[in-house]
This record gives sequence, C-alpha cells and structure tokens, in this order.
Amino acid sequence: MEECSVLIETTKSAEDKTSRWFDLPIDYELFRDLLGVEADSKDYQIIDMKLPFAGDIARTTSVRRLNKLYFAYTDLSPEVQPENNGLSDSDMELLQLLKSLTPEMKAMLLKQSAPK
Repeated sequence: MEECSVLIETTKSAEDKTSRWFDLPIDYELFRDLLGVEADSKDYQIIDMKLPFAGDIARTTSVRRLNKLYFAYTDLSPEVQPENNGLSDSDMELLQLLKSLTPEMKAMLLKQSAPK
C-alpha cells in the first residue's frame, strides 16, 4: 500500500508554530500531544502530504475527514487502489457507495442507464 502521511502545522503565532508528519490514520490523542491543539479545532493546517487520494484535500481539511478518506481508501480492493491517484473526495465516496451495492442493485442501475 502507498504511503499515507501529512505534514500538519499549527496556526498559532509565528514563535509558537509547530509542525509534524503524521501517518494515517491519525490518533487524536497523539495529535494533541505533539501539536498542542485538538484535532477538532481550526488551529492547524495541512502544509504537505503524501496521499494517493489527495484530489480535494485542502489546507483546511480536518483530521477527522483525512481519517475518513483513509479508511475509505483502504477498504477498496488492492487492484483498484493504485488507480486512485488524484481522485477527489466525492469520487472516493462514490467508489465506496458503488462497492456497497448488491448485484441486483448494480444490474438495475445498468439497465436504467442503457441506451434505448
């Protein structure tokens, strides 16, 4: 599996700024201990990343959202994962939704989308 890590920096005053690399999924307690801010706060930003699903990741993406996308990515089959480079958040969510469909639901969708 590809590396999944982000460099996160606090948005405190210049002399108090701290940054650290975190492997995903990010543990909230470790995050707080290393950066001194809560994962649910707005007191940090992503300044670099090594992610196969970096499509729509912004500086302000939350740790909770990063973890959610990471788990969605790791739930995909290994054959599909390498093809995910550059997929947006909505693309990842759509893939997860499609993966959860039953064969009957997939057949019904294909039937409805077939040209008439």
